[in-house]
Amino acid sequence: MELLSFSETHYSSHIKLRISYDVTSELHELPTVKAYRYTIPQIQGPSLTLMSNNSLDASKCFVCGPENNIGLKLKFRLDGDICRSEFTPKVEHCGYDDVTHGGIIFSVLDDVMANWIYLKGIRAYTAKCDIRYKDNLKIGTKVNVEGQCIKRRNRLILMEGKMVREDTGDTVAETQASFMIDNT
Repeated sequence: MELLSFSETHYSSHIKLRISYDVTSELHELPTVKAYRYTIPQIQGPSLTLMSNNSLDASKCFVCGPENNIGLKLKFRLDGDICRSEFTPKVEHCGYDDVTHGGIIFSVLDDVMANWIYLKGIRAYTAKCDIRYKDNLKIGTKVNVEGQCIKRRNRLILMEGKMVREDTGDTVAETQASFMIDNT
């Protein structure tokens, strides 16, 4: 029997994962993993490192980028500890029967949460996002969107977002998301 040890490193847009394996194999047998270890880098120090917003280039972002010719060009602001914006869907954002496409609604809500993080000077990426559609949104109906932090845990920032019709106050959709802090 032969014992082999090797390790590999996996990269994605938001994490670097190092895995080490100890593998045994006999002649004419498939190798089996005896043990593995992985390490995930931790945040440096007890608090988040704040970054200058100038270090991120979001000028071509579909939702908020001023240089994206086909984008929504939403402007986000912090109001206390809530990120806010307004959006009125146009015919170009239609899915069917003058109803705003769900992907547009999702993108706006993802971006209001991401902009809360961005306006706090933190660089992060969406790791997971769940949406609950509560009603359709007709083209031309103005909505208010808001995003806020629920809690921070290690490299994750847990957020929630909401889209509400300005005229009736009815909720169109709600999101909950995890954002992974980028320490690069």
